[in-house]
Amino acid sequence: MKNLVLSIALFLAALLYSRAEIVLPSLFGDNMVLQQNARVKVWGEANAYTRISATCSWDHRTYSAKADAAGRWSMYIETPEAGGPYEISFSNMVGGDKLTLQQVYIGEVWICSGQSNMVHPVRGYLPKQPIDGSAEALAEADKYKLIHSFIVPRDTAGVPQPMCGGEWKDGSSENIAGVSALAYFYAKELYKALNVPVGIIVSSWGSSRIEAWMSEAAIKDAGGVDVERLSKESKIQKRPSLAYNAMIAPIEGYAARGFLWCQLGANRKDYANYTSVLATMVDSWRTAWGAPDMPFINVQAAMFPWDGSADKITLPLIVEKQFEARKLIDNYYIATATDLGSPKEPHYPQKNVNAARLAGMALKYVYGKDGYHPDAPDFASVDFKGEKVVVTFTNAGEGLVCKGDKVLAFELAGKDRKFYPAEARITAPDKVTVECAEVLEPVAMRYAFRNYREVSLYNSYGQTPRVYRTDDWDDVF
Repeated sequence: MKNLVLSIALFLAALLYSRAEIVLPSLFGDNMVLQQNARVKVWGEANAYTRISATCSWDHRTYSAKADAAGRWSMYIETPEAGGPYEISFSNMVGGDKLTLQQVYIGEVWICSGQSNMVHPVRGYLPKQPIDGSAEALAEADKYKLIHSFIVPRDTAGVPQPMCGGEWKDGSSENIAGVSALAYFYAKELYKALNVPVGIIVSSWGSSRIEAWMSEAAIKDAGGVDVERLSKESKIQKRPSLAYNAMIAPIEGYAARGFLWCQLGANRKDYANYTSVLATMVDSWRTAWGAPDMPFINVQAAMFPWDGSADKITLPLIVEKQFEARKLIDNYYIATATDLGSPKEPHYPQKNVNAARLAGMALKYVYGKDGYHPDAPDFASVDFKGEKVVVTFTNAGEGLVCKGDKVLAFELAGKDRKFYPAEARITAPDKVTVECAEVLEPVAMRYAFRNYREVSLYNSYGQTPRVYRTDDWDDVF
């Protein structure tokens, strides 16, 4: 009897031993990039109460964690300055499973999210939706193979998920062809300036609303969101929290330098509360990442004749809200794109230009690099002086510049609230004077405040002003 009991005990121990496997989310795998000089969270699953160790080849230190009753464990490891490739070996400390990650790099990591213009790949959607600079990027990709990418598969879930699919890939031309062009060109600018590996985690979905990327708690905190109405949206990526549960929750806490965000068009008809919703989302993400000041860099929506009209103002009404968020969110930056866009396609080709502006924001404000001038001319004051309107700009650089025969996209209106195209000219390094023969007593001025307009005004560093208006006539266009 004693031998039987002993045999059973040994059998059960052997069975437990054989099942003591270590499961890592796909987010932790070969070719991954970890944030440099950071305390990086790593997590996974194992048998309940199993103790897991991790040994890092860059310093040969060993870290450990114990799985809880559900088999989930997490630990923090210290990363050095940028470099690699390295290995991380995971082991069950009582024997059993061992797992080694190879080609692990240390560098700069960014979380890139939003809707279709964050999805739009380097190869473009040919023939109608090309990407400027695509052929060159693919041809010289081997120079930038240390730009690694992880694409979170499109998915939804009713509750937050612990894991997602996907895999880390290096920057070969074969791999980057399907990577977000905006994220890749952004990473490329960082790589050239910093000379370190760059990891981009892309979690995005075309036509998605901002509420889809927020937890239920964050949506409640934001207020003003009609959850019942949005839950009936025909496109599932518009429904509240579903993309968040499957595509953000599984990557929360993966150490990164900051967020890159490109989302707006799907919310244009609910523009009024966008600022508060965005601010709440940013706060909730920062809380989830354990980084209350984590930089958040936004992309101004590019011009497009939404709702079948270049003249309507559905786009600029919500672009205003993107810029208003600067008052509510610290470490929030936004790159202008008033000169970008396409009159025929919402997926504009100039992702390389936009990415360079975004990278300029990061290199100046996040990395503290000199020589970058990413700030666009902004409206300091608008003075109505009889028939003339004098606009004074900040961030004019060495002086305002007109690229073309004349300064475009200014409009004036009188008390009748009818806007007319106006004549504008640069009258000082930081000033533009605006006049209109049809409006002898102007009371309101707008700049590029339409769904689609060509513009020609820049500062000396090639930055263009945002859309702008002095009135609050949301129903006038």
